[in-house]
Amino acid sequence: MENKITENAPDSRDSFAKLLRRSAPVKAHLIGVRGAGMRSLAISLLANGWQLTGSDAAAVSNATQAAHFPVFHGHAAAHLPEITDVVIHSLAIPADNPEMRAAVEQGCLIVSYAQALGRLSEQIPTVAVAGTHGKTTTSSLLSHILSTAGCAHQLVNGGRFLHTQEKAISSEKPDWLVAESCEFRRSFLEISPKIAILLSVEADHFDCYPDEAALVAAFADFCSRMPSEGKLLVNAACPRALRAAQAADCSIICFDARDVSARASTNAIDEATHTWTVGNPIQTHNGVEFELQYGDQQPHLCRLPLSGEHQISNAIAAIAAAVECGVELKQAVLAVESFPGVERRFQLRGRYADWLLLDDYAHHPTEIRATVSAARERFPDYLLTVAFQPHQIQRTERLMSEFADALRLADRVFVLPVFAARETADQRVISTSQQLVQQGLERGAKFQFCPTLDQLRLILDDKHLTGPETGRRLFLTLGAGDIDRIFYELPGQIR
Repeated sequence: MENKITENAPDSRDSFAKLLRRSAPVKAHLIGVRGAGMRSLAISLLANGWQLTGSDAAAVSNATQAAHFPVFHGHAAAHLPEITDVVIHSLAIPADNPEMRAAVEQGCLIVSYAQALGRLSEQIPTVAVAGTHGKTTTSSLLSHILSTAGCAHQLVNGGRFLHTQEKAISSEKPDWLVAESCEFRRSFLEISPKIAILLSVEADHFDCYPDEAALVAAFADFCSRMPSEGKLLVNAACPRALRAAQAADCSIICFDARDVSARASTNAIDEATHTWTVGNPIQTHNGVEFELQYGDQQPHLCRLPLSGEHQISNAIAAIAAAVECGVELKQAVLAVESFPGVERRFQLRGRYADWLLLDDYAHHPTEIRATVSAARERFPDYLLTVAFQPHQIQRTERLMSEFADALRLADRVFVLPVFAARETADQRVISTSQQLVQQGLERGAKFQFCPTLDQLRLILDDKHLTGPETGRRLFLTLGAGDIDRIFYELPGQIR
């Protein structure tokens, strides 16, 4: 069974676009609404006056309860309201889902999350944030800058701001849509941006791209779809991103987070365009400071309350995009200082026993290396224990050596079974993790297999892991699965 709407179905495409323009409330049912992107889209649609229902196989979270629309636990045909204008589904939802089948029987318009976001981007001037790493943080930073500057916009991405009540960031007539644009299944090709950010291009979704050539070609396709009057902001420190950007027929603006005094000679694209550059980066007790300069303009001191040199690149991209949206540079730089952060992105979870608890979504070797390095810089005197939950069997197998090299930067590593997203959870979820442990041991590092989250929870009470009595201990959880569940089972924790 195929969905009613595909990229080759212009009539259905037009039908959904008409719903977005309709003045009367639209009734929509969202299948898989607990997914980060779907949740964010739901908040945006609510702000536009839509009436929503939803469902998800996972238990209903506080986030969906706070959204003030019915969310059903599990999937059943009865969950689909009798009167539904459109059904929007996560890419993880199969065509034989009972609610999908019921939608076909009712003759509902059916669109995927990516298609819905794509049509929304045709109605509102859009900033698309693409790249293998940093999309959620960069799009959140850009949204925060626009909010601080009083610029009406909507945000659809995969994160939630820390320490703030989640709500739609929008107006009835927003000036901009900020959209996290993922390359998974080439869904970012649905987006029609006026401004695009290309943060990085690196092998990650091996179930979609068999080799580097296919990956770069997909990003080149994304860049080629930019309108001639658009602006493409590209990370000059990423050669694959620069290769993809050559397909664009619009203005290209480069940004480079490497210290200008240490950088090699510029490349062809860099020489042909204005470039955002960095000087004198300094690690501080709660983030990084650096001098940000655009072209030959006067540099501005930027104080970023995020840890890790990799965050400089995200901040530059967000600031540069905000300037292209009409925000004054000085105002954008100042706004960055009050950024609250994003959940599960280097998030301090509080303390338990003698542990300082830190959590991050990192699930790729490059991200793990950056996060562990940032933890070392932020907490130099701490004994660092990492608990890693690999995400996807195929990714773990293909990048096994890189994972081992990145994780060995910690003092001790516990590896959980693979979180088999979009895969069959067979014996390989254990054997693959055990292979990773073996590779770590062969490198002389302290790796240990941890069979369950319950066992990981008990490790925090294990007095054998205390190390020196006077030492300070940091417990860092890494992974894109459900490893963060352990934090909600700890008594007396500050959250």
